[in-house]
Amino acid sequence: MLAAGLEQAVGDADGRPRLSCRIPVARDRVRAHAPDLLAVAGVLRSARQLPSDGLDVVHALLTDGAGPLYLGGPALDEAVEDLQRRLGLR
Repeated sequence: MLAAGLEQAVGDADGRPRLSCRIPVARDRVRAHAPDLLAVAGVLRSARQLPSDGLDVVHALLTDGAGPLYLGGPALDEAVEDLQRRLGLR
């Protein structure tokens, strides 16, 4: 589910804006980090054992509507770096 959420965010950033009750992603920020977010999604889909604190960060990134993934939130750079570090990708 977490991987699908990241993939959906990237898809939303690339697609046309549409009316929805969902909080819109920060399209420019998500597009800029799309390769990193999709790489994380790939790791989440792997059979690799992942640290729970990394999974918690992905969950928070996806569910915090005021967070860096969404419109009006803070920069996404630090969140992606923290996420990659916690999942052992850096």
